[in-house]
Amino acid sequence: MEPGVEDFVPNDSMELSKWPHAPDQITDVLAKLETFVMDSLSSIYDGLKSINDRMEALESKQNDLKTKMKPYIDIDDIDEPFPEIDLPVRCPSVPLMSPRRPRRKIADPDAPKRALPAFYWFCNEHRPSVVEEFPAKSVGEVAKELGRRWALLSCEEKTKYSEIERIDLARYEKEKSAYEQRFKGP
Repeated sequence: MEPGVEDFVPNDSMELSKWPHAPDQITDVLAKLETFVMDSLSSIYDGLKSINDRMEALESKQNDLKTKMKPYIDIDDIDEPFPEIDLPVRCPSVPLMSPRRPRRKIADPDAPKRALPAFYWFCNEHRPSVVEEFPAKSVGEVAKELGRRWALLSCEEKTKYSEIERIDLARYEKEKSAYEQRFKGP
């Protein structure tokens, strides 16, 4: 049976000696509660004091601005510390944010595809076997595994893919020059 409120509050039928909490324990609890409340109040007071200091600093800056702007604006007529200004209504065609970057040009679908690096040729060849070996791995983990395997290759093994890259680069240069010739005219 859990203790209820009746267990902690003495009544007329109870003797104080039978009460489960001795008076010493009650005074200890009250002392701890008082300490907690006082600490909380002091931290709140410190916070309010720092806010008050900041408000005083802002008011002094505002007064400095008033004295500097006095020749230009009749500030004495303003009662509010920060007067409201009626802003003009914006036209929907005018962007609210800074202008965006210009959009990229859409790539021509007839343009030749760029040459692939040697590592990409290696990945194209070995990706199916890595996916078969590790079917539960994500795309990023498969790419990490391919990168690890590429780093372990010797220079002789990498030359095979470098040759494929060189042939692909020659193909790209040839297709690119033919593509550019179409736009130059006779």
